[in-house]
Amino acid sequence: MGDGIDCQDEFSEYFGNEEQSLIDKGVENGYLQFEYSEGKLWSVTIYDSPVELTQEEMDVLGEYTQGQWSDGIGEGFEQEPCMEDDDKEVYISPWHKGQILTVTQKEVQETFIEKVMKTNNMDELTAMSEKLNEIIKKTDDLLNKYNSK
Repeated sequence: MGDGIDCQDEFSEYFGNEEQSLIDKGVENGYLQFEYSEGKLWSVTIYDSPVELTQEEMDVLGEYTQGQWSDGIGEGFEQEPCMEDDDKEVYISPWHKGQILTVTQKEVQETFIEKVMKTNNMDELTAMSEKLNEIIKKTDDLLNKYNSK
């Protein structure tokens, strides 16, 4: 999907009691964006989670997201024009009756520290240490460059 219209309101900020399992798992963010592809306008909301969610939790997240699209954050898009075209205001809505919802989960990425903590192999630890030193050096170089301006 290509460039689109986005919304900087954070969906997870409005999690309630029904979403407690998502809060407990560390699910956060959730930003609405509209993407145009293959002649259709798609509503997309991406959340971050440090762990894999169960199917039940994915269902809760999907229902919550649709609620935000229809009556929550998404409602503002229906009330304010997103653009003008030939002196006509264009309004969009992230939700419509009969909408098909697809909830997917990308692979959970382990943090560098988690990988180090799980590794018992000295060669792997040495390689990880070298990579970390490279990252630290690049960060220091960038900070020095920034601070010298």
